[in-house]
Amino acid sequence: MAGPGNFLAMVLVNAKRKEARSLLLAVEGENARIEMLLPDGASQPLVAPPADVLLRILGSLEDGEREFSSSVYQVSVQEVAVTRGLDSVQARISAWSMGHCE
Repeated sequence: MAGPGNFLAMVLVNAKRKEARSLLLAVEGENARIEMLLPDGASQPLVAPPADVLLRILGSLEDGEREFSSSVYQVSVQEVAVTRGLDSVQARISAWSMGHCE
């Protein structure tokens, strides 16, 4: 896998193409999951990376990082809420924009 930021950029690009309203990234213990909330209210799971990779992404978001890029796309996260529990952490991204890398 290229890198956590690259992975998140591509997930957000795919979510935007599906017109997702939000994206949930969560790690509970050793279990990682990613879900898109679609316009009709349905939830669609996506293939998540290993828990340690998703934890790095969640840590980046929690630390205030908002710009992520792949080799093709630049993604900017405008609205995110990160919640940390005893053995879990999750982020709900509810607004983001994307453009092509120059």
